[in-house]
Amino acid sequence: MGNICGDNHDLGWDSRSNKNRPNFNMHGMARRWDGGKIYYLNLVNRANEELYFKVEAAIQKWNQWNGENCQWVIASMDTPYCVNFVDAAVPFDPKSSCGCWKKQDQTIQLSKTYQNGQPIRVACILHEMMHTAGFRHGDNYQGITNYNSVPLGANDPYSLMNLGHVVQGNYPNNPEVLSRADSGDIFSKGDLQAIKLLYKYPKQHHGIWHRPCNPNKCTKDFCHCNSCGLMPNGVNCGYTGTMQGHWTCCLNEEQDMHCGNHTGFWHAPCTEYECTDIYCICRNCSTSCFYRGKKGHWSCCLKTEEWAECTQSPYKI
Repeated sequence: MGNICGDNHDLGWDSRSNKNRPNFNMHGMARRWDGGKIYYLNLVNRANEELYFKVEAAIQKWNQWNGENCQWVIASMDTPYCVNFVDAAVPFDPKSSCGCWKKQDQTIQLSKTYQNGQPIRVACILHEMMHTAGFRHGDNYQGITNYNSVPLGANDPYSLMNLGHVVQGNYPNNPEVLSRADSGDIFSKGDLQAIKLLYKYPKQHHGIWHRPCNPNKCTKDFCHCNSCGLMPNGVNCGYTGTMQGHWTCCLNEEQDMHCGNHTGFWHAPCTEYECTDIYCICRNCSTSCFYRGKKGHWSCCLKTEEWAECTQSPYKI
């Protein structure tokens, strides 16, 4: 299984200042691969010949089916970052990270078999490659999404991210299914459409860009340069970070990064004692917002986790 991108953090800070802002870039860490090109190195030990060539087959099949929208490309000496296919001598379940982390040590970890003894098939490797492209499991395995909430089809039981996760290498004893799992010709229509949507038709920003704070004027406790603060609707910007530039809609710290799937804005937790579940005195929320409480929340879906997937977004297949 691939690791889920994004963690739940305590967001107890004043959105009008930099006070107590955690030192992490939650939204800028994992992202799409620029230009739809996923750079890689196959570092599987050549002595492990069978696994090495399964990786090669998986890459070839990915590019055959998805090359127009998203392509795996061999890294060169000039490639600033890539993902490495690596192997181990002992059986273990495959592991990978979600999205592009812009690091040289990003890996897809493989072995010949799962811990349950089932062989690693080409389809299993493609499942981990889907994680690396940006897709992950949903809260339940019937609703498969990526970190930007592009669904792979809730009613698509044959998706690589659904079937490929549930079976753990133990594919149904059906000649056609086993043949497709071994050959890599197993992408579902939901898989193909989700990859196309993520890399070819990303959502555009609906907020504004706040430039970085001026280090000569601002401190970690407060922004004096007016780079951040009130948004046009009169609500404080909900950004959490380290005085970096950011989008007010998705909170991404990279200006050229595509927007998340939320159609509203993140409202930071209330900070004033006088705030109630209905009336916000600190201006972190607005009277037009339907949320009731003092926690941070998205104004669109009212979810209280900053990393949560939006249930109200029209940005779907």
